[in-house]
Amino acid sequence: MGAASLRFSRVRVLTFLFRRNAPDSYELPKPLFDFFLQQVDNYADASDATLQRLRYLREAVLLRAWTPQQAAQDALNRRDAQASAPEEDRAAFYRFAIDMRSESVL
Repeated sequence: MGAASLRFSRVRVLTFLFRRNAPDSYELPKPLFDFFLQQVDNYADASDATLQRLRYLREAVLLRAWTPQQAAQDALNRRDAQASAPEEDRAAFYRFAIDMRSESVL
């Protein structure tokens, strides 16, 4: 249903969701914080195009369209096919492949 086909006269209940900030006293659990830092270390220098491709690969695994092994192999194939790409992009594809192969079960 597109925005043009939305008819407010047919909507019976509108629910408003408000964004709430975390309280100042909130602390991330240490393992989650460490995971975020690891992701920054692994992928922060990659280009936007590479990061988007990695998101597509991860989504395919999460939707069970591909296995982690298939996504890992695709990432390695892309890394090898882009010999002239920036080293940061090639490293991101490699790290992604390592991450996918180390996933036990999603």
